[in-house]
Amino acid sequence: MFLFIFLFFPLLIFGDIIPQDCNKLFISRAYDYYDIGNLTVTAELELVKNINSTTTIFVTNVTVDGNVNLGIPNSVCANIEYDEDNFPIPEFCSQSLHSPFNFTIAKPSFNLQIHFSNSYFPFYFGFADDGTFSYMDGTLFSPENSTFIEIEDQSYSHDVYTQTCTSFIPEPSPIKYFPKCKTFKSQIIILNSTNNFDIFASSYMFWSLSERKIEATGNYTISGNYFFDYIINNEDELCTG
Repeated sequence: MFLFIFLFFPLLIFGDIIPQDCNKLFISRAYDYYDIGNLTVTAELELVKNINSTTTIFVTNVTVDGNVNLGIPNSVCANIEYDEDNFPIPEFCSQSLHSPFNFTIAKPSFNLQIHFSNSYFPFYFGFADDGTFSYMDGTLFSPENSTFIEIEDQSYSHDVYTQTCTSFIPEPSPIKYFPKCKTFKSQIIILNSTNNFDIFASSYMFWSLSERKIEATGNYTISGNYFFDYIINNEDELCTG
């Protein structure tokens, strides 16, 4: 029996390529559901990274089109809990559908909803982390891959999510004198919850990074007929103990 350990290392970028952050986003959700009707919501988002490690999101040009049974759209809201009363909450919602709206987040993920007179409708989920938007699965936008489209088809509904980065800015330059970590240690301890949380298995590795190579040495202890497998960046090359 094997214990799989996945190790992910960032890919090194060589040459003069400057990484780009996505700071503006066009979003759209086109939804057709049998008891709601057809609905298309679009909006434009812009982020500003603050010096206190929070992020402010600006929401503009919100449109709501279609024939729906949710009532009249009257505001856009951020991070609303669906078990709350069916009223716009001032600290989380705009004053009207088209009035300026912004909010600040400390966590990387956020979601947006349209408030109708009868209900909320979620139309966006994604990430704004470290000065850049990313897709709902965490994938980063790039000038070569600036649009993501996801289609969900079921017998009773048709759903199309579209997110397009409309503005890229260069990532801030790293502090050039800041030393890079080239040697470090990783350790894994697995506890047995059925036996007073005794140590069932443990493993440590020493990693050494050079310009284009990763070297590792280490050891493990484990009970029974088990093995450790180290997999680097989800590649096929395994290190088995």
